Amino acid sequence: MLVLIPAYQPDERLADLVRALDRHHVLVVDDGSGPAYAEFFDAARWAGAEVIALDRNRGKGFALRAGLRSLVEREIAWAQRGEAAHIILKMNALVDAAAIDLLQRASHAGVQVDLIVRGVSVLRPGVPGVSDRIRVRSIVGRFLEHSRIWYFRNGGADDTFIGSADLMPRNFDRRIEVVVPLRDRSLAHRVRYEVLDSYLSDTLSARELLPSGRYRRLMPRTGEPGVSSQLLLLDLAADPVDRPSRRIEQLAETR
Repeated sequence: MLVLIPAYQPDERLADLVRALDRHHVLVVDDGSGPAYAEFFDAARWAGAEVIALDRNRGKGFALRAGLRSLVEREIAWAQRGEAAHIILKMNALVDAAAIDLLQRASHAGVQVDLIVRGVSVLRPGVPGVSDRIRVRSIVGRFLEHSRIWYFRNGGADDTFIGSADLMPRNFDRRIEVVVPLRDRSLAHRVRYEVLDSYLSDTLSARELLPSGRYRRLMPRTGEPGVSSQLLLLDLAADPVDRPSRRIEQLAETR
């Protein structure tokens, strides 16, 4: 699990926080704090953190970019070692040029990338040599959705994040956004294998983005019932929250 800590002019509590997260890969972004604070970042390194030092304060959005880049590059490294690599991102819009370049680089390296983008996506999937392994779908149904979810296979360790940020310049550069890891294993598996799988199996409310930039409505196969992700989620919401499905319990047991 990667934990990203943006830091500006910290104190000794930074190293304490890193030590408390000793079971995780901790990435600290020094947001231009200056030489007077070098000792606190050195202490964070000694405590086990990876530190990225910026020459000036670039705002918390840069830390968010650094975190996304680190997660995607880790998935690229898995693919380059011949392992299965998979990224699923759910958002409202995808228009940030740097994020698009990063995802296309992942596709070129052999990472399967599934994007659930309700609104506009500037990235065109399925372009030979550019985005062969990227799929983009939009789901518009009864509810206007605003959830953002990031999933990275991470060699089978399954890292799942939820947050507020779309992949847009305004989210990276002009807003304060939060993306947090789901540390409860059963909850993380439920988001991945019930919520995200519902979106990826939708054949009633989903439209697939084609390389031409046009959308094609998905339809159920002949003889198969249609799947509505929002109806599936309504059924899940009707279940008692303290009794996750047996499928999720089994997934948690095998991880």
